[in-house]
Amino acid sequence: MYENEKYSLLVQTLIHMSIGTIVMIIVGLYVGWIPLAYGLPNAICFILLKIAISLIIWYIYYLQNKKMNERIKNIQMKK
Repeated sequence: MYENEKYSLLVQTLIHMSIGTIVMIIVGLYVGWIPLAYGLPNAICFILLKIAISLIIWYIYYLQNKKMNERIKNIQMKK
């Protein structure tokens, strides 16, 4: 999926994140990670929190990779 250049990085990330989130919800409900005993609103909050944390982590890695690519490009231009 990430090697297919016809999709933008955003679309690739959203596809990957969607698949991961669906799997996490199914497994989380099965093994009890998602607390349905406290009501559906709490379960939805848990899922949204997971998505928000995942997006924050993705964005941090995105910024690191962007910075690293800029450094590599600058080194190559100096040669």
